[in-house]
Amino acid sequence: MNSAPQAHGPSPDSDAESKEYLRKIERLANFFISGKFGSSADLWNFQIELMELQRKIQDSIAAEKERIRRSKVKSDRLQNLKYARYSARRLGDSFAWILLGGDSKVINPLGENSPVPIGKEGHGSRGLVAVSSHLANEGWGFPVIHDITDLLRIGDVTFLQPGSGEGVRTVELKTRHLGDDNDIGGSSHYEVSVNFMAHKDDPVIELSADIEKRSSDERIGATADETPKPPRRDDRRIARQAKRMARALTRQRAQDGEVSTIDGEDFITAVISPSPLSHWKDLRRAIREARANGYSSMLVDKAFLYAAFYDASGLEEGSFQNSQFIEDVTSSGLVRSRVNERNSLQIYSIPEGETRRPQQYLPYFLYSIPKRAVFDLLRGRLQIIVVANAGHIADALEDAGFDVTIPKDSESPIHSIEISAQVEHEGVGYRFRTDTVGHRVLDCVYGVKGIDYLLKAAQKMKETIPPLIKDKNAGGE
Repeated sequence: MNSAPQAHGPSPDSDAESKEYLRKIERLANFFISGKFGSSADLWNFQIELMELQRKIQDSIAAEKERIRRSKVKSDRLQNLKYARYSARRLGDSFAWILLGGDSKVINPLGENSPVPIGKEGHGSRGLVAVSSHLANEGWGFPVIHDITDLLRIGDVTFLQPGSGEGVRTVELKTRHLGDDNDIGGSSHYEVSVNFMAHKDDPVIELSADIEKRSSDERIGATADETPKPPRRDDRRIARQAKRMARALTRQRAQDGEVSTIDGEDFITAVISPSPLSHWKDLRRAIREARANGYSSMLVDKAFLYAAFYDASGLEEGSFQNSQFIEDVTSSGLVRSRVNERNSLQIYSIPEGETRRPQQYLPYFLYSIPKRAVFDLLRGRLQIIVVANAGHIADALEDAGFDVTIPKDSESPIHSIEISAQVEHEGVGYRFRTDTVGHRVLDCVYGVKGIDYLLKAAQKMKETIPPLIKDKNAGGE
């Protein structure tokens, strides 16, 4: 195996502050996944509350790092706080996932950037909230604030207009504090200039906003100034942001199976419909058995072994040293494929924990499992370990008619798999090749979809290749 299973959750003796943060995350998650919201205002208040909670967690992390720096004494507290931060951001991902319809064509292009840290509350964040609310009232649609997610890393807010036919609209905001803060009648007034960057099809809006924070109810309002002062700009930074947004929009608007171009490179988007087979029932059974016995496993398509570990008092690293788990992996036939040189076991964990890359697959908060199981995952009482073999995945792809190559000495063979095939269109031959199989494997693992989804995705990409120019090496998305 490429690594040993690790616990991704709070330590069983977690500190009181971290436990309180997880309790608040669970309360928000329960509200959201239970569908207890009755209006768009409820959804808006949910994300504002989640944003405030994430900032508090980040403040606690900063304070703990300072304590460690001063005292030179480490503890599990910092890791517990980071796990709370991860969980809060993953809940934000779940919120965005649902509102954006789980549409990878919309979601994935907005993640092609470095991780965005949780910012402190200030004039910029107040301007973001106030202006998003203002534009929503002006008919732009419901605003999804990117700051509550790790998944959306390009732009600051995406407006949704369900049923309007206009789809989504992502904008970037740059806020600059213009003047002194004033306390007038018990209210604090902040004068800021907000510059909007949107696609050329949308009006470019520049306005100064008077941000009013009322101490009585902490509501924030904004009014536009008719003669705004032009904000200062870092031209290179603006150019990079504009380029990222343009790339994202091009990918979002690309038609299925048609050639599109970004920076001189041709690409084709292959939209894969959901897998017709569901393995949620099997996973629910494995979770029930784990709650009763501490452990259970299930094999999916001879390619993925799901092992559920449960401990009511909280899982630890030693919880995964389970002899039955090792026996299940070896007896399942998972460790041996047709070509010995391709055998390589990869371990995945649900929840996964913090990573630098965006986790562009179904968040566990949205799993088709009982809410109690979701909260067990959150609290570190339940964890699911998934074991996959690159060799079995390669076998399945070859059986489907693809040539498969796994680069030697790859640190992650599964995510380095390349497939190719000869295709013909209108009497012209093409060579299809792609190295994006690894991304689809993550969909299989974290979406509990099975190997049939992977094969369907590969076949779909192969079928969309002929429109590309004959002498180009074709890639798939």
